[in-house]
Amino acid sequence: MKISTILIIAAVVATITALTAYNFTLRASYLKGDYKNPFYGMEFTPIKNLDAINISSANLVSVTIEQGVKEGIWVSNEAEKKISWSHQGNVLQIDLSKKSKDERDRVTGRSIIVVTNHLSQVNTKALFKTAEDEQSYSSGEVTIKGYREGNLQLVMDRSSSIYLDNNNLQSIKAIVGDAQHGDSRLTMSKENTIAAADFNVAGASEINLSGPKITKTNYTLSEKATVTLNGKALQSLLH
Repeated sequence: MKISTILIIAAVVATITALTAYNFTLRASYLKGDYKNPFYGMEFTPIKNLDAINISSANLVSVTIEQGVKEGIWVSNEAEKKISWSHQGNVLQIDLSKKSKDERDRVTGRSIIVVTNHLSQVNTKALFKTAEDEQSYSSGEVTIKGYREGNLQLVMDRSSSIYLDNNNLQSIKAIVGDAQHGDSRLTMSKENTIAAADFNVAGASEINLSGPKITKTNYTLSEKATVTLNGKALQSLLH
């Protein structure tokens, strides 16, 4: 048998062996129920007493912020290669790494999950290094969910997106976008209950209230601002 033929057969056998081992690994993981674990494939770092979160490069980085007892940050193995984060006191800072900024990399989905007992403020800031960057789409979104008390302040720079889901808050004060550019978006699902809301929508930014229950609302809108109301939010405005 020719050496080349032997090498080809050996390569095929090695590939089949590797695929078989991979399939067994996937099957074992499935039988263990790993797919049901929302933190599967993520590394956890405990951080106590977090209260405020600053997210830079927010147009490129998605972050989920949830209320919970086990405080800290979960980062997927893939996102770990792309981001940098630090904390000082009760403030957590999340950003892309220098390499990821240079390559304009993106972190999407539930790749970064922050768990805190309390949350008082979230600040977002977009990253634009060139004029061409400003024409690219924003893929980052900050999701805030499950908070059951307190007052929340949101300060959103241009081209940022925040989604509020299943929160019950005493008050929320949101500055959406900047006066020059705007292009930010705040969305609230119908599962939110807010006693008092103060929205300041700057530039060509928008808020989308998809039926949240808000007892008292105040709007400060620019000429280019967009407000979309439906469900209970619209009914409260009409009555």
